[in-house]
Amino acid sequence: MKKLLSIILIPLLLFISIISTGCTQKQDINKENNIKEENVDKKPDPQENNNNNNNNNNNNNGENKIEKTKTELRKVRIFAFDYQTPELYYYDTQIKVTDNALVKALTNELQHNLPEDRFLTLTDEVGVTSAKLDKENGILTVVFNEAFTEKMLLGSVTESGLLASILSTYAYNYGVDKVAIYFGDKLYTSLRGELPEGYFKVDYSDAKPLYN
Repeated sequence: MKKLLSIILIPLLLFISIISTGCTQKQDINKENNIKEENVDKKPDPQENNNNNNNNNNNNNGENKIEKTKTELRKVRIFAFDYQTPELYYYDTQIKVTDNALVKALTNELQHNLPEDRFLTLTDEVGVTSAKLDKENGILTVVFNEAFTEKMLLGSVTESGLLASILSTYAYNYGVDKVAIYFGDKLYTSLRGELPEGYFKVDYSDAKPLYN
């Protein structure tokens, strides 16, 4: 009887051992596959990123908020001074304006995007630090971080022409005829020596269309 039990139990134990080993190996393979899947690069889920950003913003009590910028195409008129003639021209175009910073966008056009080499460009060594529109009095005030006249080789004609280009471009697109320009905290008066009113009176009626 004992011999018979031994004959039955030994194969049964071997069978159970084989099944257990197989299950263990299968679990290990599944575990390895799971690790590989986790390491696969996936495209970020925008909704997940938004949720994470919202959670981070809440955790930081409002700090490190992601500010979205708004850029739009706007139709504008650019005035450019031809230093060869010398005459003032104008043309209409479209420019990108970010966060409603129109003065900055117009300045960028005068620095980089004038259509012909004969036009006097504003140096890109200076930039606009602020701009303010006084709607009640119709005055636009633009502040540059440095004096562009000190960064450029200008004679009396070219300085007047460049100034006309800048003032006319700002004034037309803001619908005003009074523009004050500052270099830092100093009022720019060009060749006039002084500006009792504190601004230039802008008149671009003599400008010629570049494209007929």
